[in-house]
Parts: sequence; structure tokens; C-alpha cells
Amino acid sequence: MDKTKSVIVQEFERYAEYIQSDEYKERERIRNCEARPLLEMQSEAIDLYRRGFNVFPLPSHVEWTASGKTDKHPYGRTGKLFYTRLHYCGFETCPHMRFDFVSFWNLTRCGVPNIGVMTGTTSGNLLIIDCDSKTAFQKMLGELTRRNIPYWAYMSYRGGACLVRVIEGEVANLPKKSSKTINVELWGNRHYAVFPPSLHPVTGRAYTWYTPRPSSSLLDPHASIPPVSIAALDWLGAKLHGGKQSELSALDLPEWTSQLSRRNCETLANGTDEGERNSRLTALAYDMRGCNVPVSTAKRAIQDAAARCRPAYPERDALAIVKSAYKQNRTRARDFVTMTYSHESNAAFVTRHDWEAAQTFANSLDWRAEFGRKSIKARAVFQACIDRAKMSASTAWRASERELAELANLHRNNIRPYKQAFLSRGWLVRPEINKFVTGGASLFLFGETVRLVSSSYTCTTTGNDSDGRKMTKTPKTDLEQNIFGAMRGCAWLVYSHLSDRPETTKAAIARAVNQPVTSVKAALDQLISARLVSASEGAFISIPATDETLSVIKTIAVNGKEKPVKERAKTRREKHKAEREINASVDMLRAITRYREKHPIR
Repeated sequence: MDKTKSVIVQEFERYAEYIQSDEYKERERIRNCEARPLLEMQSEAIDLYRRGFNVFPLPSHVEWTASGKTDKHPYGRTGKLFYTRLHYCGFETCPHMRFDFVSFWNLTRCGVPNIGVMTGTTSGNLLIIDCDSKTAFQKMLGELTRRNIPYWAYMSYRGGACLVRVIEGEVANLPKKSSKTINVELWGNRHYAVFPPSLHPVTGRAYTWYTPRPSSSLLDPHASIPPVSIAALDWLGAKLHGGKQSELSALDLPEWTSQLSRRNCETLANGTDEGERNSRLTALAYDMRGCNVPVSTAKRAIQDAAARCRPAYPERDALAIVKSAYKQNRTRARDFVTMTYSHESNAAFVTRHDWEAAQTFANSLDWRAEFGRKSIKARAVFQACIDRAKMSASTAWRASERELAELANLHRNNIRPYKQAFLSRGWLVRPEINKFVTGGASLFLFGETVRLVSSSYTCTTTGNDSDGRKMTKTPKTDLEQNIFGAMRGCAWLVYSHLSDRPETTKAAIARAVNQPVTSVKAALDQLISARLVSASEGAFISIPATDETLSVIKTIAVNGKEKPVKERAKTRREKHKAEREINASVDMLRAITRYREKHPIR
């Protein structure tokens, strides 16, 4: 009996301790929130989320007032929201999360926060035309209506905002000082705005819809703003974000100038005005020295730029600038590509991206000698790194494990070991950059071993090296990833090689792809069974893998058994998307908790 009492007492003490814990208080708070009817702010947030907008909670008017600040600041950093949205699966229990209290549903349920919406890709290429006066707002409404551009609009304390979606991609931000229209700014990249029915932090007035409120006027719960082409917004001065390279081509400059900074390219093409001629020409000369432009070419370029200045800059002084700049090493203004000098070319320059040097390095490496049986996966991960570098306008490129897994057609757990192996070998290095800038993912550079390759080699997009060997690309389409992902070993390597050159023997294929003959034999059995390779007329010939030929393949023969082809590419993307959203939701919950602890409401 005494023993039974002791157990009961222990259980009671354990329960008393639990109800004092933060976990219990949080669950009780959420339970109380869910018992209340949905408020207008939460209804609007969920409605906008369903329509494709990147919606997230902002501090309420009371919280903004308690903080003592008059700006419309968020709860914390919003870096991850540049790349993903918060997670929301609906009203039911979320199948992706262990703790549903950090879902979008509950983040907007408690505390009656305001609503923020991020512009750009995560909101369907949303562009916000921000008008800081009622006159500018009315003018913008008239212009959009007259040009038949579909838009939504809402009114704010001073003016209003017009919402437009763009087909081609994110629109570059255009602040007031650069805008073509007075009191009008364009926000299309890494910028958020406060949406109705939020309350202004200073006046406490509600933002209200000028056009009909979407939640009450649109029957389709997923209907959004019809997108338009960026060409339809040319009168606003709108340009696509990241489109500087296409703008530079319009300056009619030689190809090697793509390494210079945009400002120095403009100086070279257009000159500059009196008062800044010396400083701008000096910056141009320093940039050319940093890019290892030969002094003879630099002299001709600086003479041309000096002649275009207003008034023309003395040629003698311009050449003196070049002489001074080339006395010592300089740092390039724009860290983008590596230049090499070509003795065979009259143009004297061959521009070279770091990913091209990495492609050359990968082509010449004996992956099997370096990684053994893991060479195929290591090769695929490194090729994924090259693909990520191609997407960047800088030598530093962002790559999360999920992004590399999708490009390499591998499970995410396979990425980290190879990434660490590349880092330990010096093939990859990490620059010292705040991860907030990249939404939490790491930035990478190709190491010196990778970038310092023979300058006599002219790299092409095909990836062929001097030995004729080729760095095989990874499957790109969903069907390719589903089919070849179901096959074992080096099936994709074999198929890619046979697409370029038929072979008569398995030994010849094995030598070409640098894999054991037994592995090549197993791969050929799978490819022939799937009717992707023909072994007729004494040669192995690939059959073009079109959507029609791949769509009929439902099973793959593996070790004498039929293995079904699964939607692994789509499933992987959806899983990674949910993981990114959950991470952003957890960060948002932490930010809200810290904010409310720092700025308690009295």
C-alpha cells in the first residue's frame, strides 16, 4: 500500500512539474486560440496564402507601439522568406510536421498580428507599385487601367499600393530617387509590404482594399492576379532583377568587358561628366588591372573612355592613370570570371567562368581512382555544384543540400559526405558571408586546385577535354530522373556515352566511362530491357529518350525482378519544399517569442 502511494505521489509531482513547463503553456495557449472563432486578420492571411502569396505575420499595432519604433519592422530576420513560404497544410493535422503548433495556421491564430507579404518569386513574381501620396496613387490607377494591365490595389495612410504579377521573373527594385514617377517606388525583390486589414504603426488606421477584397469577390479560392509581361511595364522603368548582363550587351562593348563592374562598363561606353572624370577613369584602370587585362588593351580602352567624357579628358593624363594602375597588383571590382590570355586569338582575350574551369577539372579527374565504388555519386554531386555555379552571377554560389540532391538525382543524405570530401580536398571553399543573406544555405567557391587549370584549353559548354573524355550531365527532366534513378549503377553514364558514340563491345564502353565491365554489363541489361539501348547489328546503340519513349516505361528489370518506376523526382521536391517551409515556420515562431519577451505589452 505504501509503495502504491509512493508511485501516485511521484506521478502527481511529475504532472505538477509538467503543467508549469513552457511546452504545456504553449499547448494550452494554442488550444485556447483554436477554441475562438477565426478573426478577420487570420481569415485574410489564409486567403492570401491560398492565392499564392508569401504571407507571414508582422507585429500587431499594439506590439509596434510597445516597441517604441515607428517603422513597420518584422518580428525578426526574414532571410528565409526570400526563398520559401511558411508551411500550411490546411485545417487538419499536418502530415509533414511533428508539432503542428508552428504551422502557418497557428502562427496567424494567436496574438492578432498584422499581415506582411513578400514580393518576388515566392509570391508568383509579385511587384508592388508603392505610391507615397494620394495624387501618385490615383495617377498610377489611371495609367494601369488605361493600359489594360490587371492589378489589385489597396489604400494606406499616405497613398496606396498597386499589385501586379510579372510572367518572366522577379522585377528589380526601383527606389524613389531612381523612379520615373514622382512619389512612386517599385518593389519586386526581397522586399515586403503590409497588407489589409493591418493597422498602421503610427496612426492605427487600417489598410483597406481599393479594388474588391479578394476573399469576398473571387469565387475561386486559388484565383490570383493575372500576370503580364515585363514589356507592358516599360513605361514604369521596370526591369527584371539580375538582368544586368543583358543590359551590358546593349552597350556594344567587347566580350572581355563582362568581367568589369557595371559602373566601369558604363564609363568605358559613355564616358563621364567633368568633376568625376579622374576618379571614374582611375576606377576603370584599377578594375582592368585586377582582371589582368594586358596594358596595351587597357591603354586603348582608357583612351576611348577619355574621348567620350564631357568635356574630353586629356589623353596624356589618361595614359598616366593606366601607367600608375599597372605598377602593382590590383583587386578586381567585380569578382565574376577568370581571364586567360590566348596567343592564338587575335581578340587577345578568352573570358572564362569559374564553373567552366571546374568543368574542365572534373573532365580530367579520374573519379574512380579518387572515390572507388562511390565515384558515380561523387561525380554527380560535383556536377550539381557546377550546375549551381552556372545559376549565379558571381564566383560565390548558394547551394543547400536539398538543391544539390535534386540536381544530382540523389537522396539528401548522400550529399553531405561528398560535400565534406570536396571541402577537405580544397575543391570547394566557404567564403565568410552571413548566412542570413542566403536564407540559411551555405555559399561556396571553387578552390584554387579547381580553378587553376591549363589556360591553353578552350572550354566549351559540352565539357569535352583534351583526352576526348566527357563529364556526363545528370538527368534533368522528371521522367529521366524517375527512370534512371530506378536503375542501378552506371546506367546513366553508359546511356549518355552511347548517345554520343555507339560501341561494339562492353569493354570499350567500360573504358570510356571508367567503370568495371561487370557494372557496365548490369547497366546494359537494364537499358536493353527498358528499350533505351539496342544491341543489334553488332553494336550497342542508344535510342533517343523522349517523353513518349520514357512515359511507357513502368518497370525496370533489376536482378531478374521487375522494379516499379516511382515518381521520385516530384516526391523529392515536395518533401524538400515542406522541409524548407517548416524550417522557416520554426524560425518565425522563435522570432515571435523573442520579440514578445523583449517588447512586453503593458
